[in-house]
Amino acid sequence: MDIYPSQELIFKSETKTITIVVHLVDKRVYALGVRHVKSDSDSRLNRAFFKVLKLINQ
Repeated sequence: MDIYPSQELIFKSETKTITIVVHLVDKRVYALGVRHVKSDSDSRLNRAFFKVLKLINQ
């Protein structure tokens, strides 16, 4: 997915963090999000999770 334009959005509250990654692939938009309690926040784990995703059918 690294060859497609993408944006990472992070929303934080006092108790939780939501990270959403949005990819533009040709004329389609793919979005995937992760929500967790703030005490468990580890951005390295989130990035590792998003990086393993691959587009298998175009």
